[in-house]
Amino acid sequence: MVLPAWIFGKFRYAAEPFSPRKIHRSPAFRTVVCVHHPAPAGTTCFMSTIYPSEGQRMPVMNKSLSLPQYSTPQLTMLVILRVLIGWHFLYEGVAKMMNPNWTAASFLLESKWIFAPVFHFMATNATLLSIVNFMNIWGLTAIGLGLIVGCCTRLAAVSGMFMLLLYYVCNPPFAGLTYSLPSEGSYLIVNKNLVEMFALGVLVLFPTGSIIGLDRFFAVTRRPAGKAA
Repeated sequence: MVLPAWIFGKFRYAAEPFSPRKIHRSPAFRTVVCVHHPAPAGTTCFMSTIYPSEGQRMPVMNKSLSLPQYSTPQLTMLVILRVLIGWHFLYEGVAKMMNPNWTAASFLLESKWIFAPVFHFMATNATLLSIVNFMNIWGLTAIGLGLIVGCCTRLAAVSGMFMLLLYYVCNPPFAGLTYSLPSEGSYLIVNKNLVEMFALGVLVLFPTGSIIGLDRFFAVTRRPAGKAA
């Protein structure tokens, strides 16, 4: 099995499992050799440096890097979770975009926790409010699209976590805090923003875009023309 490996701007391959191929002498460069195991462990990558003067592979990294390995049910649930959260973000962004009268001012003015002065200042400053409105509309839309199609999924998930954290600290569901805006449920400490934020954390730790998503096309797909002499 021939497996691609990223080499700081170049690509090299392991032609056969457990048998590294010979490499032409060239200026020293670092390479990652991927070896496919028959055991369930999957594929493991090792980083090494080629010194052409000696023609030897000198290890520079003892720790192996295991690529993500998911079972079919695990992958299915992770992708479904990613798409569902992506749809929620995308629809929120598009709905705000289609409403010319939408503004974040009312939400910001509702803030009652320790960060309330900061959010109130954003709501009363026209310039800052326009920036907040723009970032909400296009941030939600871009994050949603990224999660749905699996493009820059980790960046999209981290960005989504940051937005949800801002929503949470602006209007946290803490005891003693009451809000005039209608709520779709009753919350205490934990609300949908907090739950969705940690769900995105799961997608950051267990990414799927490189398996099912556009991130897959950023990986190396070409194979070597032939064996090196």
